[in-house]
Amino acid sequence: MKNFIINEQNAKDHAMKIAAWIKEKVHGKGVVLGMSGGIDCCVAARLCQMAQVDVHLILMPYGSDTQGISHSIELIEKFNFRYHIFNIKPAVDALAITDSPPHCKGNAGLTRANISPRGRRKYIYYFAQLHH
Repeated sequence: MKNFIINEQNAKDHAMKIAAWIKEKVHGKGVVLGMSGGIDCCVAARLCQMAQVDVHLILMPYGSDTQGISHSIELIEKFNFRYHIFNIKPAVDALAITDSPPHCKGNAGLTRANISPRGRRKYIYYFAQLHH
């Protein structure tokens, strides 16, 4: 098996290969990407843009928790991405069960924390379907 190492000398070549693969797989359709502001999201967005795929970014903070939004906005402004911001707090809060029986409270924190990423996924699916 050949080693797969990305370094400063070959990064652009690898990026172009990945972008070509994305272009082939997307077949002229666009992509909707959820943006947390993390490195994975930013790289994926930029690779799709390099592939000349129509990219639309969705930022989904929970209420006033805008952690990551500044990194996303920096990327958006630098590379001129289209984007929308949806506050997921009302939807997440509406899904939370607040009156569960005492014997069910053991996983309450983790269970509540898992609602946010699942809610974000629903926004991405919904937005993508609205825009074909």
